[in-house]
Amino acid sequence: MDDNSFFSDLPATIPEVGDICAQALSGEKTPIEAALELFKLCKEAGKEELLGEIVTKSLEDFVVRHEGASPYLNPDYMALLAERLQFDEDAPELRTGPLDEGCSPAVPVDTDSLNPAHIGLQLQVESELVKKQIKEHHALLVEEIADQENPIAAYKEVTHNLPVGILSLPESDIPTYKRGVLPVPVKSEAQASSLLKMDEDTKTELSWKALSTTQGRRSITPSLVSEAKKHFSGRENVKILETCDNKAECDFFHEWTVNAVGMRGSHHSEFSFVVVAAKVLCKRADLYIQSQEDDTETLFNLYIEPVNNYADRQFGWAIYIYKGKPGCLTRSTERL
Repeated sequence: MDDNSFFSDLPATIPEVGDICAQALSGEKTPIEAALELFKLCKEAGKEELLGEIVTKSLEDFVVRHEGASPYLNPDYMALLAERLQFDEDAPELRTGPLDEGCSPAVPVDTDSLNPAHIGLQLQVESELVKKQIKEHHALLVEEIADQENPIAAYKEVTHNLPVGILSLPESDIPTYKRGVLPVPVKSEAQASSLLKMDEDTKTELSWKALSTTQGRRSITPSLVSEAKKHFSGRENVKILETCDNKAECDFFHEWTVNAVGMRGSHHSEFSFVVVAAKVLCKRADLYIQSQEDDTETLFNLYIEPVNNYADRQFGWAIYIYKGKPGCLTRSTERL
């Protein structure tokens, strides 16, 4: 069962959750945010008996059950997480507990830089800043409870009398980096001039961070979109899409990827894979459009997104083209 079918089918069983499910289907809420809202709604309505049903349905794809044995996480899902975390350290939108000790936050950045080492530096600086903010927030929470006249009662109030540590609760998250939520890209003050003081190995490692991490590729994607807009500037029959939610097949697809196996430390820090990826994707799209331009009524809608093939260590970006009349999409694709 995918997230869409889960949130589509649930209101038939539990009508009270219709609004929350609609927000999840529209993308207004992430699946985990919606699930947390469902829990809260059922508890407030005194319908705790429905919580088990929600948990069972929401975990259907992730939990393996055998007669006479305790349920356990689907090994395929565990393997996928392990593959991703070896590059990212954290996947906040998939996490339901606190950030593991020793792990660095995976923070995307809002950048227009085309220099991979500079982008990697921005990612590193913002990750360290968020990690510092989390520690300061945790210290403040503990201090607030300790300063209460009755610390034990205050602790029970915050933890709802559950046998858990306060730092394991969602309240311990900082507003900009929450469990179960995809973090919003942030502006970084890290300057490219800082790279002048770094040796080649350090810059190569920063460049690798920009390419190999999920939030690095996500941070780079807007720059590729900007380069595509420049490339196709003045072409009235070409539109660059910022988002695309359709689920049918596209008319054209091409990806630029690298295999990360053995690549770490083997590339030159000055190699701008951002510029190379942009040129390759735009050129291949342009060749396809030129081959189709006998149809003067067609609008070519272009969409670019990251390629996150963790299992095969294949990372990069893909471009999709959807042919249609202006203002609409006649086709699209399932992008994994």
